[in-house]
Amino acid sequence: MNPRLIFSLAIVILAIVFALQNATTVMVVFVVWRFESSLALLLGLTFVAGAILSALLSTSAAMRKSWKLSQQERLSGGLEKRVAELEQLVTAKESRIRELESRGGNLP
Repeated sequence: MNPRLIFSLAIVILAIVFALQNATTVMVVFVVWRFESSLALLLGLTFVAGAILSALLSTSAAMRKSWKLSQQERLSGGLEKRVAELEQLVTAKESRIRELESRGGNLP
């Protein structure tokens, strides 16, 4: 089993246990909003919001990484093609040099 999955499940279980043990009603004040709610519900919503935000941010980073990798692969493919062309050119030139040397002529 994936260690990240095990770690994530452990955190979820700990968050649920913590929220259930703190189920009292609390007053929440945020800017102009003021309401009462269960602490367990607030903790659960905060945890879910954090997980969603984390997933969105990591997805964005993974997409950028994938895009850069595909760019590098295209560049690498073009460079490999160019290297193969140059190797063929060098082979042809070396063959021509050997041909000229075998004729007995000296190259200047």
